[in-house]
Amino acid sequence: MVANDYFKKLFDASNSPCLLLLPDAPNYTIKDANKAYLNALNLTKEEFVGQSIIGYLSTNSIGLSSDHVSKLQQNLNKVIKSKRFSKLLAHSINKVEGDLEPVSKYWDVEDNPILNDNGEVELIVHELRDVTERELTLIKLQQSHERNEYVAKATSEVIWEWELATGKIVWNDNFMKLFGFTHEQMELGHDFWVAQTHPKDSVRLKDSFAKATEAGSEYWKDTYRLKNAKGDYLTIEEHAYILRDNEGEVVRMIGAIRDITEQEYAAKILGELNADLQKQANALANSNKELEQFAYIASHDLQEPLRMITGFLHQLQSKYKDAIDERGQMFINYAVDGATRMKQLTADLLEYSRVGKIESIKEEFEVSDSILEIETLYRRRIEEQNATIHLDTPATIYTLRTPFRQLMQNMISNALKYAKNGVPPVIIITVKEDIDDWLFTIKDNGIGIKQEFFNKIFIIFQRLHTRHEIPGTGLGLAISKKIVENLGGKIWVESEPDNGSTFYFTISKT
Repeated sequence: MVANDYFKKLFDASNSPCLLLLPDAPNYTIKDANKAYLNALNLTKEEFVGQSIIGYLSTNSIGLSSDHVSKLQQNLNKVIKSKRFSKLLAHSINKVEGDLEPVSKYWDVEDNPILNDNGEVELIVHELRDVTERELTLIKLQQSHERNEYVAKATSEVIWEWELATGKIVWNDNFMKLFGFTHEQMELGHDFWVAQTHPKDSVRLKDSFAKATEAGSEYWKDTYRLKNAKGDYLTIEEHAYILRDNEGEVVRMIGAIRDITEQEYAAKILGELNADLQKQANALANSNKELEQFAYIASHDLQEPLRMITGFLHQLQSKYKDAIDERGQMFINYAVDGATRMKQLTADLLEYSRVGKIESIKEEFEVSDSILEIETLYRRRIEEQNATIHLDTPATIYTLRTPFRQLMQNMISNALKYAKNGVPPVIIITVKEDIDDWLFTIKDNGIGIKQEFFNKIFIIFQRLHTRHEIPGTGLGLAISKKIVENLGGKIWVESEPDNGSTFYFTISKT
């Protein structure tokens, strides 16, 4: 009796939810329930004790599946048959608290038989062990594992995990897809992997890996070549996270491999193309330099012979004027005109070849000062044509003064040259400052240009009119374009025949 009282006190005081069940299979009637059990399911003894545990769990909405109820009954049957302890691993039961949503708890079930003097099962202690924290952790781990599997499937990268203690390496399916090795080959581990590394990369790779692991690094990354099942080398980029124990020793590594063979091949081809382009650019630069030197030498050296020819022709024309008939005079005039034009052409070529060659220092100056110099230079011509030159927006700029003055001189000269007959030229110049450059606009009321010739007029020796219509060598705008480009800008034109032209050019501030 004392023993029974002592057991009863222990049963009631236990923190583990417990039931006393009668061995009356298949019902297993509930003889008693301790406070911990009643609180766990929010029950009272009156509504619970005396019922069949199997019947109650089957008919009440406490979240226990029929499969778990069946397993519980089988576990109790096993206890009666074996007369020994038996355990049923985690199942969930909902605890209902008033009108609140049920709270799921996970329990292990331990059934312990109490035998009578005859060795028969008299009672079964049905005890619940709260393993909710353990089960929720396992669920999170499973979910995390599933996410990792989905990520591995979604990516083309090879994902691996290496346990250094055992040497075992676990790969995802992309390993076989990328390299073509079998499961048996994959299970050979790290030594098999090293054997596939390109001989020229193996020593460097070994040193790189040793440096990362011995220096206490958390990450390792390298690029090398690895042989696939067909014997072809792929260029791969591999990076890994290094896990260490409390002593700092590497115990595990998790990493990923990405095939960059195509990118490396594309980079190689691009490098070769760039090298070829650079060779061509150098050859073109040398060719242009030689042409410019030739133009300079030719135009410079031709000046003296042309001056001599022109001088002798003028003397011939002056001294022997009466001895030469009208036809001879005409021939002399042709020769003088040709020599004069050749002299102007060589002078323009010399100027063209000098663009960008004369060293100069940038300075700050007023645009109006340069315009005034040009007006003084062309004063007679401006008066003869009754021309008007107006700077609409005065500005201070910072650039090379001499090339800029030459550029403006060419543009104003061009506007005066292509004026309409009998119409006084009006030239309006505007300047607009932008973030990176100055934009100049030179608008005239001249004869205009057809759109099809907008690009042609900036090419050397390209003329739209005969020398009898409008004199010139076809170098003025070509020189202007070269000056603008040397000043870090660009030049273009908008125009309509008989409606004048508007030339635009920019000059870089840097």
